[in-house]
Amino acid sequence: MVAAPECVTVCFETQTPLYTGGIGQMGDALYPSNLLGGLRHFSTMLANALGVVGFEDRVWGNAKREDRLAHAKGVALHWDFSQMTKISLPAKIEVPKSDATQKNPSRWWFNTAYAGRFSLTLTRRALSDFDWQLVRMAVAIQTRKAMWGSKDQFGLGVVAFVDEPQAIATLVEPLKPTDVKGKTLADAQRLNLLRCAFATVQFQSAERTGARGRQLPWRTALALGLAVRATLRDALRSKEREKEKELKPLRHQMLGKLNEFGSAVNVSAAYGNPQQPEVRIMVVLKPESPEARSNILKGFNAALQQQLGERLAAMPELNHYRLKTATWDYGGKYLKTSETKTEWLNQLAGVTP
Repeated sequence: MVAAPECVTVCFETQTPLYTGGIGQMGDALYPSNLLGGLRHFSTMLANALGVVGFEDRVWGNAKREDRLAHAKGVALHWDFSQMTKISLPAKIEVPKSDATQKNPSRWWFNTAYAGRFSLTLTRRALSDFDWQLVRMAVAIQTRKAMWGSKDQFGLGVVAFVDEPQAIATLVEPLKPTDVKGKTLADAQRLNLLRCAFATVQFQSAERTGARGRQLPWRTALALGLAVRATLRDALRSKEREKEKELKPLRHQMLGKLNEFGSAVNVSAAYGNPQQPEVRIMVVLKPESPEARSNILKGFNAALQQQLGERLAAMPELNHYRLKTATWDYGGKYLKTSETKTEWLNQLAGVTP
C-alpha cells in the first residue's frame, strides 16, 4: 500500500556556481527541468545498483515510450532560487597541452551562473516507501559526492547542505541488507552507481598571503578544475602509435567527443579554503569489461600523481599549487554482497561513517 503524501525540504549553498544552460547555453536563468533531469538520472543509477525494477517509470514517469504504458511522475519537485545571485565568470580559461609541440592551449569559455543559497522541496505522490527512500537518498549522495546542473560549462554545480547533519536526518533512512537481499541488476548493461567512482583531489598552496576563509577567485577555481580534467584526458593518450590507436576510442567514450559522446567524467572547479582547495570528480565507468574499468582508474590516479604537477607549473596563476592527496572510492569494490553494497551507499549518503 502506498503511504499518504508527504514533503521534505532541504537547503543548499553553492560551493561552485550553479549553471543549468538555457537558450544558447548563456546561463541567463536557473532551469528546474535541468536539475530534475540530473536527479532522475542519478536516482535511477542508484536504483539500478540495487536491482530495483521499473523505478524510473514509477518515480519519474514516461510518455508511453516503446512498449511501456504512460505513467505520471510519483514525486514533485519545487526549487526556491530567490536567494541566488547571478555572477559573471571569466570569459576564457586556457590550459596548456601536455605535448610541447602543440603551441595553442586548450580554451574554455564561460559566461554567467548563479551563487548563493537555494532550497528543494520534494513532495511524495504515489510512491512506495522504498522508492521514496531511494529518491531522498539520491539527493543526499548527489549533493555530497557529485554535482548538480549542466556540464556545458565544466566545473560548476558543487553544492553543500546548509546544515548537513539536519539535512541527512531529514532525507535519509539507512539501507538495510534485507532491502536488497536476493536482488540482482535488472539489466547488467545499465549503468549504475556501482559502476561509478568518486574522488577528491586536494591541493596545497605554497603562498601564505591569503587569509583562511577568503574566497578562491573564480578564475583560479576554474583553472584548477580544468587542469585536473586535462590531466585525466591525457591519462588515456600514448605516444606509441599502436597503443594510441587502442586508447583513442576509449578516451572519446570516457571524456567526450563533439557530436559523438558526452563526457562520463565530471570534474568540478576548485572550492574551499584558498590555501588548501579541493576538486571533486565523478567517473561513470562505461566499459563493460571490469579489467578496462580498473585500468581507467589506475591510469587516472597515476596521471594525477605524476603529470598534474607539470601542468600546474606551466600555468602562472597555478604554479604555487601542489597536489596534496587524491583519494578514490570505486563502487566496484563493493559488488560481492548485499551487505557491502548497502554499507557503501549508506557511507556515500552520510548516514554511516
